[in-house]
Amino acid sequence: MIAHPIEGLRWWLVHPGRLEFLLWLLGTMLLLCVTVLFTVLLLSNLGYLTFH
Repeated sequence: MIAHPIEGLRWWLVHPGRLEFLLWLLGTMLLLCVTVLFTVLLLSNLGYLTFH
């Protein structure tokens, strides 16, 4: 029996590949967000995108 919910999460993450997948997913999402942010800033500075 599992004493705490965090303990259950820890055992779920111990299975092979799960932690690596979560790190890959978070890194990919972060990279996509930064890319979109820089693209919006670039288009704004070049005058193709204006905010009113």
